[in-house]
Amino acid sequence: MEPQVLKHRLQEVSVQGGLCSYLRIFFRANDMRLGTLVGKTNMETNAIKTTSSFFGRQKWVIYPTETEWQKHIFCLGYGWKHGAPKWHHWLHTMTNDPPTTKPPTACKFIWINHKYSVSGTPEQCVPYSITRKKIQEWVLPSISYK
Repeated sequence: MEPQVLKHRLQEVSVQGGLCSYLRIFFRANDMRLGTLVGKTNMETNAIKTTSSFFGRQKWVIYPTETEWQKHIFCLGYGWKHGAPKWHHWLHTMTNDPPTTKPPTACKFIWINHKYSVSGTPEQCVPYSITRKKIQEWVLPSISYK
C-alpha cells in the first residue's frame, strides 16, 4: 500500500473517533468520506460538505447513533426519513448557501417544529366513521356499590 493511501486511511480512522467507530460507520454507509462540518440541525444531525467528491456526493448528513427510532430498524441507524425540512434545499443542491449562513424564508406551509410519524401512538389521527357499525359492542352494566 502506498504511503499516501495509508496516511489517508489513518486520517479517516482518527477523524471518526477510532477503529470501532470507523467500522460502524463503514458498515452502515458502505463508504467513508472526509468533510467539514457545515451545521447541526434541531434533530442533532450533522450536515457535512466536501469538495473532493463529484456532484451529488458532496453533501451528506450524519445521524445520531443512539436514538429511539433505531430500535425499529434493527439498530442500524439509517435515518432516511429524519431530515430537517429547512436543510432540504441545501442537501439537494437547490441552493449553495446552507441554512446556517442564509436562513430560509419563512413560509406558512413549512413546519416550524417537525414531528415524526405518530402512527401507532395515542396521538395518531383516528377519523370519525359516519357509517353504522355492523357489530355493536357489549357494554358492561354499571353496578352501584353501597
